[in-house]
Amino acid sequence: MIPFSPSMPDITKSDPIRVFRLGSHLALLLEKPKPIAEGAAAGMIDFVYVLVVMTTTKQPDLVCIVTSEKSGKELRKMAKETTGLDQSLHPFLCIFDQTGGHHNLGDSSDWEDQDKFTTRALEIARERLGIQALPVEMEVIEGKNSSSYFKADMNKPTTQDRLRSLLIFSVAVTVAAMMFFPPYIGYDRFGRVWKVGYAFIFDLPSNVSVNVTQLIVQWIGVLIIGGILSLLLKRE
Repeated sequence: MIPFSPSMPDITKSDPIRVFRLGSHLALLLEKPKPIAEGAAAGMIDFVYVLVVMTTTKQPDLVCIVTSEKSGKELRKMAKETTGLDQSLHPFLCIFDQTGGHHNLGDSSDWEDQDKFTTRALEIARERLGIQALPVEMEVIEGKNSSSYFKADMNKPTTQDRLRSLLIFSVAVTVAAMMFFPPYIGYDRFGRVWKVGYAFIFDLPSNVSVNVTQLIVQWIGVLIIGGILSLLLKRE
């Protein structure tokens, strides 16, 4: 969990403009939230965009906050008086992490662009939290602010979830069908193959047996194809 800091954005009073499923986490994109200590921090930091990443347990924890933030008028004035240098007018890309740190990753005009900031912020969150899954954008629920997103929202199956479930069901049905309608093989008295085909397991022709080798090869083929399709769906 990220330790409290008055310079953090106040996410409880902001409505997300975009929502992402990020593995087992939830990521909310906020636009121009105020700092927690709004009065004391007035003129110090102006947030442009904020990506908040939280767990989806019954008591969600904040695990990563990526911000696009500008130096406020007062901060630029103080910096000018102290150092004689002008602060950049471009937003800084920053991170609040679980160590309590507030890290500056550099300024760029890119961080004023919603899509560019969102793409980079999601990449940073995945890198920091070791999340392999690609982000999946979800529907924003009108009138629902950041503090009221719960685990139930994450349990809504995505298209990929439905396709994977259908794939698993299809593989299981195919394997079962192969077991109940296996390939058979029959040999004559000289050991030569004289009859092959498929039949219901309890109604095989006389003088034939299940071709176990072929059946196993078929099962392996189905499982390999199913595994490849599952990996492709996971990458989507």
